[in-house]
Amino acid sequence: MRDSMVFETYATEIFYFFDEIIVNLENVDAALTEIRRVSQLGIMRSEMFKDMRATFMETLSLTLEDRFTETAEENYKLLNSFVIFNARRYTLV
Repeated sequence: MRDSMVFETYATEIFYFFDEIIVNLENVDAALTEIRRVSQLGIMRSEMFKDMRATFMETLSLTLEDRFTETAEENYKLLNSFVIFNARRYTLV
């Protein structure tokens, strides 16, 4: 998968999406707008967020190294759950 340009592009889009959500945590309406946009376009469905949770957490752990504390892990799990819940609300299917 590391040699796949399609996979790399898609993964980059997903991390950009999460970055947008994190940047807008204090502005919940903006975060919800981004979740709605991605969900309605079919870019990501709630099941995809759910399926990639373990990979997302592992990537964060590798990237953050010793900064990936139990508290950080719990916060990212809450973020992931928030995205999944709202992606379900906005999916058009």
